[in-house]
Amino acid sequence: MIFKVLTIKNFRGIRNCTISNLTRVTLILGKNNSGKSSILEAIFLLSGAGNPLFAVNVDNFRGLIHNENNDFRFIFYNLSEHSKIEIKGDQFDHTNFISLEISPKMRTSNSQIKTSTPNINTGLPNALTIDDKEPINGIDYSLKIKNHELIKEYSASIISEINANGLFTLNSKQALGYIQPFNSLLLFSYSRAGLEIAKLIEKIIIEKRMPDVIKILKVIDPKINNIFLGANNMIYFDKCLEQPIPFQLMGDGMLKLLQIIVNIEYASGGILLIDEIENGLHFSVIETLWNLIFTSAKIYDCQIFITSHNNEILKSLNLFLSKETGEAYRNEMGCYTLIKKDNDDVEALKYEYDQFEFVIENKIEIRGGN
Repeated sequence: MIFKVLTIKNFRGIRNCTISNLTRVTLILGKNNSGKSSILEAIFLLSGAGNPLFAVNVDNFRGLIHNENNDFRFIFYNLSEHSKIEIKGDQFDHTNFISLEISPKMRTSNSQIKTSTPNINTGLPNALTIDDKEPINGIDYSLKIKNHELIKEYSASIISEINANGLFTLNSKQALGYIQPFNSLLLFSYSRAGLEIAKLIEKIIIEKRMPDVIKILKVIDPKINNIFLGANNMIYFDKCLEQPIPFQLMGDGMLKLLQIIVNIEYASGGILLIDEIENGLHFSVIETLWNLIFTSAKIYDCQIFITSHNNEILKSLNLFLSKETGEAYRNEMGCYTLIKKDNDDVEALKYEYDQFEFVIENKIEIRGGN
C-alpha cells in the first residue's frame, strides 16, 4: 500500500491540500499550526477502510473525548456542519485509489415544534415552525475503492445516543459492504508504556519475526543477539553477557529506536504515521534513526510519514543520505514543507535531496511561528 498522491478537503483546519509524488518515506516540515498533524490523521482515517470509529479515535489521540453530540464537529473544517470531508489517496500507478467522504448527520427525530402567539379569534396558533438548528449527532462514511477496472463502494455511519442509564454512547453500523482496513498506526508520542511495547514484542516472537528486528538493531549495536520477555512482561536484551540486560537499562536512545522499529514491524505492509519524530530523542541518535527507518521500511514494505518542525531533523537526514549507506535511499525519500495560506489552503512544497542544503541554510518554513 503505497500512496503517490494525497488530497484532503475540509478536514480540521485544512480547507484544501494536495501532496504529490509521495515516496516510501515522507518527511513533512512546517511551522506550528500548518497542518502537519492533521495530514497524518487524514491518512489514518483513509486507512480505516470506512470504519467511522476511526473518526472518534483521531479525536481521542488529541485528548478530545466524545461525550455530547456536537463533539463530532471536531473533525470538520471550521467545526461546521455544512462541511463534507474528502480524503483521497492515489496509489503508485495512478489507476488505483481509495476515496473517503465524511458527512455530518443532523438530528431530526427530536426537532422541536415552535408555535406563534394564538389567534385571538380562533384560539389556534397562527403558524407552526420547526427548529432545525439541531446538533450533529453522528457522521456518515462513504468509501470508494478502485482497483484497476474494478470499483467497489461501501458506506457506514456512527451516531450518538443516550442509553437507558442516561449515559452517552456511540453506535456504528456498516450500511453496505465491508472491507478489511489495512495496517496503519499513528504515533503522537514515543512514550508508549513498557507493557504496550511488550505486547507488540510478544506478537513478533509468536509469529517468529524477531530475527528481522534483531537484524535491524544490529546496525545500531552489533552485540545484540536477541530480545525476549521475562516475568511480568519484562523486556530483556541478550548481548552475550553473563546476564541479559533489562529494557530500562539500555539507554534512552536505544529504547526510542526499539519502540520505532517494533511499531514499523506492526505496520508491515501498511502505513506508519509518526508525529514530531524528534520528541524524546537526543540529537546524537537521529542519524542512526534514519538508517533504521529506511532499512526497516524496505524489509517490512511499509510507507512512513513523518512530521517535524526541527531543523536538526533535516540536517541529520541530509547527513545520512550524503554517506554511502544512505545513497541508495535518496530516491525513496520525499521532503515537503507546508505553507498555510490565509484561506486555509495548505500548499506542500517538495524539496529534492540536492536542495536540502539550501533549505537547511535558510531554515525555510521549518522552525518557529504559530
